[in-house]
Amino acid sequence: MRSALCGIYPSGKKYGVSFLDLSTGEFFASIMDYGSLTSFLGKFQPKEILIPEDENFQHLSENFRNIYFTPLKEDFFSQGCTE
Repeated sequence: MRSALCGIYPSGKKYGVSFLDLSTGEFFASIMDYGSLTSFLGKFQPKEILIPEDENFQHLSENFRNIYFTPLKEDFFSQGCTE
């Protein structure tokens, strides 16, 4: 069973996506459209997805009920939070 964490940040019609498999240390980051994002989530089935709290991800949470969606403050996703 995969133990994975995913982060999703929307930008227009694209999504910035990061994926970390906690059991292997495998890390992946990409920019995807909505269709690619849903295919990616269906294939890799992360246990939890980190999302900006001010964005509406209801369409994804309804389709992926077995994944826990964690809303976080916008600044968590900014480049400045790494400094």
